[in-house]
Amino acid sequence: MPDARMLCFWVALCCGFVPFILGDIPANFTDQSLLEVPKNISVATTHLYLDHNYIHTLRKDGLAHLLNLQYLSVQYNQLSIIEKHAFRGTSLNKIVVSNNQLRVFPYLLDISDTLTSFRIVNNGLRVIKEEDLQGLNNLEKLFLSNNDIYKVPDIINILPSLYHLDFANLNMECCDKVFALTFFTNETLDVRLMPCSSPPELVGEIWWNIDPEAINKPCAVYEICVCFI
Repeated sequence: MPDARMLCFWVALCCGFVPFILGDIPANFTDQSLLEVPKNISVATTHLYLDHNYIHTLRKDGLAHLLNLQYLSVQYNQLSIIEKHAFRGTSLNKIVVSNNQLRVFPYLLDISDTLTSFRIVNNGLRVIKEEDLQGLNNLEKLFLSNNDIYKVPDIINILPSLYHLDFANLNMECCDKVFALTFFTNETLDVRLMPCSSPPELVGEIWWNIDPEAINKPCAVYEICVCFI
């Protein structure tokens, strides 16, 4: 009987089914001075840690052989590019790409069936587009704080499963570009107590005390004067 169990184990190992037998299988490459994602990661890996390296790109299908991958952390790198289909083939339900140099929200539809939490804190995001979020029907937590976001879509209707949105530590132009945030409650939205940088009448006002109609107004248009001498 022991020999039979050992045989089953090795068959599972070769076929990549070990996570269902042994539980979480971590691969930790933290602080290894990596320039790219290693190619020799075990197919059995469920949790991959690539923090504190120098990775600048997550390439298309670069993780496709990691069929059992559920958790990915690429924090404190030099990540500026996440190519389309970078997560294809995985079973990712949690991704952390905080403290990088990302300016574009990545393509996540390849993992729309499994993704429940996405953290992209402290990057260089400016705009979140509706098409960035459409189809992510199982996403429950979205962390966007410490970015330069000035425009958001109707997140609460686009993401039906979302129950926590982290929008903290952002100075916002409180106008119709962020009106969608007024549909959240203080239990589902993490935002600065007084987040408005404009218009002047809302600066210093507590977010939860602001009348939504005061935000549902066109954003200011700033004219640039070019003078010729």
